[in-house]
Amino acid sequence: MREIKFRAWHNYLRKWERGDFAVMNSGTIFLFAGLYEVDALEYTIEQYTGLKDKNGVEIYEGDVIVDSDNGEERSVVVHLNSSFYREFKDEWSRDGPGVLHVELFGEGLTHEVIGNIHETKEEEV
Repeated sequence: MREIKFRAWHNYLRKWERGDFAVMNSGTIFLFAGLYEVDALEYTIEQYTGLKDKNGVEIYEGDVIVDSDNGEERSVVVHLNSSFYREFKDEWSRDGPGVLHVELFGEGLTHEVIGNIHETKEEEV
């Protein structure tokens, strides 16, 4: 069974929030660093995939990864329909304009986390 954990990006301060937190069904977020309620729009919550990259770095939703077997082929980890996928920019795609989804299995050993969607420039994704 995989470990269930999350991380939180503060959208306005543009930094990672440390500490434990809970997201209620209502969308309310409680940060346990000081036990206070915050506006859910202030944060982007991302889930751990349960996988680690070839360097032992945990892979989260929102991470930018590169497949070391395919050179510089970069993708973003997304969570869709209860599964994690690698999302590629692609001209010819069945998943929508410019998007291709490939399921992310226990293949983390061939991938390397090189950033995330919050701190990596769009042209580098």
